[in-house]
Amino acid sequence: MSYRIDKIHILDDESRIVRFWAANFPGWQKEKYSWFYKKNPSGTTLGWLANNDGEENLLGLVVVFPRIMYVNNERLRAGVVGDFAFAEKGRTFWPAFMLQKNVLSSVKEGHLDFIYGLPNENADQLMVRTGYIKIGQCIRFVKKIRSHGYLRNRLKNKSWARILSYLVDAAIFLTAPETYKSLLNRKSIFELGSSFDARFDCLWEKASGRYSLIGERNSAYLNWRFRECPYIEYKFFAGTDKKTNEMYGYIVYSILDGELYIADFFVLDIDKYFDRLMTAFLNHGRTLNINSVVFHFYGSGQINRKIMKYRFYVRKKYRNFVIYANKDTIEKYGLTDPEKWYFMESDNDI
Repeated sequence: MSYRIDKIHILDDESRIVRFWAANFPGWQKEKYSWFYKKNPSGTTLGWLANNDGEENLLGLVVVFPRIMYVNNERLRAGVVGDFAFAEKGRTFWPAFMLQKNVLSSVKEGHLDFIYGLPNENADQLMVRTGYIKIGQCIRFVKKIRSHGYLRNRLKNKSWARILSYLVDAAIFLTAPETYKSLLNRKSIFELGSSFDARFDCLWEKASGRYSLIGERNSAYLNWRFRECPYIEYKFFAGTDKKTNEMYGYIVYSILDGELYIADFFVLDIDKYFDRLMTAFLNHGRTLNINSVVFHFYGSGQINRKIMKYRFYVRKKYRNFVIYANKDTIEKYGLTDPEKWYFMESDNDI
C-alpha cells in the first residue's frame, strides 16, 4: 500500500476527519472538533493525515494541540500530542512512523519549543523510536469513599455486603485525614461554580511563578477547557481566605459512574493552602454520593507525598510521559526533570 502524508487544514478537513472518527472510533465525540481543534486559546492546532495514495481514503492522523507553558516563569510554546489513530487497514509501521516524524518537525522548524504526550501501549515504543524521550510515568491516584460496590462484587451474599459496607465506610470516614483536619476550613469560604472570572486571572498571576514548569491557567484557558466542553460537565470548588478575601485555589472536577474525577488542582502556595483546599473538597465530595476520587498527576515527589497523605493510593502507573525538544532546550530548561513538572488532566488531550 502506498501512502502520502498531508498537513491538516483545520477548516477544510473537518468533515473528512469527523467521518473517519465515526467509521473507525464510534466512541469519539464529533463535537470535539469544533471545540478542541478550532477554538483553543493557546494557538493554532497542527496536524497531519496519512492518506492512501491515489485514493481519497484516510488511513490515520495525528494532532498537536497547542499549550502555553511557563518554565522558570518564562513563556514557552508547547504542544500535546493527541488523536494519534489509524483505521484498521492502515495500522502498519511506516505510516505511523512518518506521521510522528512530521510532528517532530513542528519543533525542528521552530513552530513549538517542545512537545509532550501520554502515548498508549500501542504507540509508546513507536514514539520512542521516532525520537521522543521517556521522562517518567503519569500516576493514577484513587481514594475510596464508599465500599459497597467493591464488597458486592466479592461477596456472594449481597445482604452481608450491604451491612458490612456500612461498617467499612464508617471506619474510612473516622480515620480519614480530611475528617480530623476539618477545622482548617474555618479560615476559608468555599464556593461552587462553572464560569471562571477575573479572580482566576489574579490567582494565576500571583501563583504561576511559584511553579517551575506549569501550563497556563488563566480564565480564558479554564473557560475554554472546562466550561465550553460540549460533552463533560465540569464544576469548580474554590477556596477564599476569610482574612484577605482573596481566592487562594480551586479544584475542577467531573462525576461519571460514581467516580469523582479531579481534572485540575491549583493553589497559590502548596505548603500553605494544599491541606485547606483538599480537606474541604474531600468533605464536599462525600456529599455527592460517590464511590471514589480519581486523578492523574505527573510531577514532584513533594506533591505526590501530600496527595498520598489523604489515603490516595497508586492504582497503576497510568502511562509513560514522553517529550521531544532540541538538546539545547532540554538542557536549558531541565525538561527531563520530573521534579519541575506540574501536570494534570487539564494539560492533556481529552
